Amino acid sequence: MMKLIIRKIRRLFIFAFLYINKVANKIAIEWKKDSVVESVEIKKVAPCKLSLNGAVIVISGSSRGIGFAVAKAFLDAGSRVVINGRNQDSIEKALKKLEKYTSNVLSVNEDVSTPNGAKKIIDEALKKFGKIDVLINNAAVSSSNHKKIWELSGNELQQILQTNIIGPFLCSKEVIQWAKKNRHHIRIINVSSGIVDKGAPYLGAYTISKMGLEGLTISVANDAIDDRLISIVSIKPRSVRTYMTKSFFPKKEYLAMDYPDVLAPVFLYAATAQRNEILGKSLDEPCFSADPGAAITMENKLPLIQPLKMQTPVYRSEYRDKGGAYMHFLQNPFGFCPSVVEVLSKVVNNPSVHQYPDPNYTQLREAISAYLNVDPSDISFGTGSSELIDRAIRIFASKRGNIIITKPTWAHVVWPSCIKYDFLPIEVPYTGSVKRKNIKHDLQGILDAINDWTKLVYLVNPCNPTGSIVEKEELRSFLRQIPSHVTVLIDEAYIEFCEPEKRLNLALEYKEVNCRLIGLRTFSKFFALSGFRVGYAYGNPDTINYLERLSLTFNISSMSQLAALTALKDKAFQEKVYKHNFSERKRICEELDQMDIPNMPSQTNFIVFDCPMDREKMRLEMMKEGIFMPNIDAALGGNLTATAVGLYEHNQKILNLLSKY
Repeated sequence: MMKLIIRKIRRLFIFAFLYINKVANKIAIEWKKDSVVESVEIKKVAPCKLSLNGAVIVISGSSRGIGFAVAKAFLDAGSRVVINGRNQDSIEKALKKLEKYTSNVLSVNEDVSTPNGAKKIIDEALKKFGKIDVLINNAAVSSSNHKKIWELSGNELQQILQTNIIGPFLCSKEVIQWAKKNRHHIRIINVSSGIVDKGAPYLGAYTISKMGLEGLTISVANDAIDDRLISIVSIKPRSVRTYMTKSFFPKKEYLAMDYPDVLAPVFLYAATAQRNEILGKSLDEPCFSADPGAAITMENKLPLIQPLKMQTPVYRSEYRDKGGAYMHFLQNPFGFCPSVVEVLSKVVNNPSVHQYPDPNYTQLREAISAYLNVDPSDISFGTGSSELIDRAIRIFASKRGNIIITKPTWAHVVWPSCIKYDFLPIEVPYTGSVKRKNIKHDLQGILDAINDWTKLVYLVNPCNPTGSIVEKEELRSFLRQIPSHVTVLIDEAYIEFCEPEKRLNLALEYKEVNCRLIGLRTFSKFFALSGFRVGYAYGNPDTINYLERLSLTFNISSMSQLAALTALKDKAFQEKVYKHNFSERKRICEELDQMDIPNMPSQTNFIVFDCPMDREKMRLEMMKEGIFMPNIDAALGGNLTATAVGLYEHNQKILNLLSKY
């Protein structure tokens, strides 16, 4: 049972890296034996300070695995290398593999976690080569007894700490003392682990040791800030094929890993970079492989993602003039209400709208307060709901916690934000199917997934991309079962399209539940004001106060505030939008039923259906008519796709096309 839990945790880390690399369009840096140095010297990386040719590199724990692969990389680059191990047989095998480098290799069979062993490896290296340029502290052990941290004896913990922290400390101390005495520059590289900041069950001692190793790196860097002879950096490598990983990972996952050779570029960079680029830094190797320049400059997982850009057609008025429609934006088909045009046209030359906007959003806040029947102080504003989602993730999540989302969900902001801040979402799949017309959130599955580490639950209701909604009583019961340490963020972007009797008023709920509950709304969809970027959150005062701590002053312009305020007051236009969407949504579903096209009852302004033709071909055919349909195929899977509820004539053109198949 213990082994199974460990495997699941580690499998989660692997899948996270695979997904992150996919989102980031990861560019792998392939290490080739005849071009190791060239692979590091890319334009994004600053010029190297140390030449590897003739440099002396001491690597502890290098008779096999990562240490051996790194040793070979430095030898290929023309360096002289000291390899080390505690096992004589392993050292002899390593030397045999390095036969062609015999004049540039020294092996030291010592336990470097002892004072004598640490001194011996440094002394032997100096005796053979006369200097040391780089020390790589790679020797490490991990607990293989699968015990909980409190089940370890003092001796068991001491053994791991001795090898993983005391050893690097002793070796670093020896080489620093020599370097200072001889006025020689020394670079120290500590081999850390991706387990830092997160940990894992039954690996408590290993986690402690690697966090301690990061502390050693920072401590040496702080004490050496004015001593330019000394520089130090740590590296967090990905999981690769080693004896250590083989004992923890299932065979299939182990065989899917890269060989240790892929880690060479980050070590070569760490050894040769300018001091002010790496001093005290912890280099995340997967990030470095994806984007070296970004990994040097940025923290967290930011190097793994690219700037987020929506791939949507540019708006061109002639499509509307020719009877076309931009339905893929999922806004109401009428656009924003005429009263907004009228009001804005009158004030466009008013000096007051050219000045800084009201930072408290007083009028808009009071209008929303009346609209939702909440206290004005219970509201927080953002530049669209996307910014509020990102803010909530930063505030309420943590690296050691988890975020629960549904699968599918509106992932355009959630996944990139989680990746940026190094959080790992747990996905709970929907239940039901389009064929049975019963797709819905698996609320019990979400409750089962919540544990003491859970920090945030993100729920879209009504849901994008399925159009389904949770029944009021079911949602109310669900919220009352969420424990107090969890924040629940319910995205209500499409709530105004929903039938009133199916809407749960969250304003009446957040005072009755134990959890921190946040409702999230936007003016982008129902009110068609997406270009004005106005979103807002509401919840109990303490929760909103937390959310406000990352808000920016003046983040909603005067014109945007006025547009949102005007739209909120125009009840006649809201009624027009709702009635049209309700009647057309019903008509589309009935037509699809008559054509035997499975479809999902919706409480939004879009409908999911099982496309009877190629989905992309359908969209291309409609583009010829100037109609742009939504593309959420990747989220839905199978042959499912969606159509927005547009004007009658646009909906009919889509239905006419589908009827041919």
